[in-house]
Amino acid sequence: MATDFAEYANLRMVWAPPGTITNFRAGVPAVGPAVVIEAFAKPQGRSEQDLPGVKAGSLMLEGFITRWALLGSASWLVAGTSLTWDETGYRPAGMLPGATGQAVLTDLTVLPTLADGAEQGQLRILEFPFGVGGIGSELREALGDKFKAALFTAI
Repeated sequence: MATDFAEYANLRMVWAPPGTITNFRAGVPAVGPAVVIEAFAKPQGRSEQDLPGVKAGSLMLEGFITRWALLGSASWLVAGTSLTWDETGYRPAGMLPGATGQAVLTDLTVLPTLADGAEQGQLRILEFPFGVGGIGSELREALGDKFKAALFTAI
């Protein structure tokens, strides 16, 4: 079942989850399969100074995840109808604060083209404010996972 914000989704991100270590002698784990994440995001203004993990001038966003899908070999900007979505609104397994990836803030209904005024850049998830249990678990079912993020667009 889609979340209440699904029809308002305006942010798409591609995220490569960390892989698992199967052989400690092999070194760094391989990256897992890419995941496309869509969300409703509301701009909260621009950062005025560098913060840990946030460059000055980054667009600060706050919103709710609406759906996600494994990417496969397609472009991350394909039309939404060509992907198989998990529409629970919950973040993909393994996605933690600090996750980064390419993102675009635009009208998602016109993808793969970008609408006028679309902002594209590197997105960094800063936090998922809802904890375990309490009112957060009630809101999470209807709205999806809440997040705060910074979108760095090179000017």
